[in-house]
Amino acid sequence: MISVLLVLQAFMPMQDSVKLKLVADSFSVPYPVVEAVAWMETRTGSMWNVLGPGVIDSVWSRGGTLVIRRKCREVGRFQLRPCVDWVSRLGDRVCITKNLYNYDIGIHCGVENLADMFDKYGSWIEVIRHQNGSGPRANDYLLKALAYIGWRNLSP
Repeated sequence: MISVLLVLQAFMPMQDSVKLKLVADSFSVPYPVVEAVAWMETRTGSMWNVLGPGVIDSVWSRGGTLVIRRKCREVGRFQLRPCVDWVSRLGDRVCITKNLYNYDIGIHCGVENLADMFDKYGSWIEVIRHQNGSGPRANDYLLKALAYIGWRNLSP
């Protein structure tokens, strides 16, 4: 039984890359962009269903203690925030919040978001950089993502 599980775990990255490539092609997003962002967000994909850190919120309780909570925790292969109205942002009814927890739909919405960002920024480099916001952290994200894919040609 354990050997079957090991074989399935070894197959996961290959299955994941096939899915990423298919969806990348369907939205005309270069596969290296999809590969880089997916790796930066959830590495090999085996932890795709682990929640991201989200937004940290703090409040004082009635007892005078500081209560820290995490809200809007990122989900899926591309770590999309469920508090964003993805249906309005992308114009795609498939990307409703509850669907982001589905592996296949999460990839669909994540790659569609990359295509949408390309329409906004006009550069795949800028898409990768802005996937993680802006500022120094975004630049670090970009450099690590580009290093992962070996700085392949990202022309449209």
